[in-house]
Amino acid sequence: MAELSVQEREGEALDKVRRHIRILVDIGRLAGENADSDRFLDQAVVQVARAVEINHVKVLRYRPRTADLLVVAGLGWKEGVVRSATLSADLRSAPGRAFQTAEPVTIKNFNEQEEYVRSDFLKEH
Repeated sequence: MAELSVQEREGEALDKVRRHIRILVDIGRLAGENADSDRFLDQAVVQVARAVEINHVKVLRYRPRTADLLVVAGLGWKEGVVRSATLSADLRSAPGRAFQTAEPVTIKNFNEQEEYVRSDFLKEH
């Protein structure tokens, strides 16, 4: 495979920026509608999936009474997950670590890492 020229790489980068701008505009338009928060989040996860080009996207809400994270919106998950599945909010959980530290967590291969405990919910997906 031949290397891309500088102009081709710049063109691809510019196309990506344009796509992200369109997605941000779409999310802004959704926010301006008089939709309830569930509908907004359901549509926003679709836009986020487009932007980051991944198959599974979720929005989590911390529930202080149960000290867990509820999946309030999602894309790519099995039926029945959204608005019912929960994840641990502790530091041994990847979502919990992201929540508590306000930093992204990246795991290339869950089977090759020992830092996080994988929940049954994530094992299924």
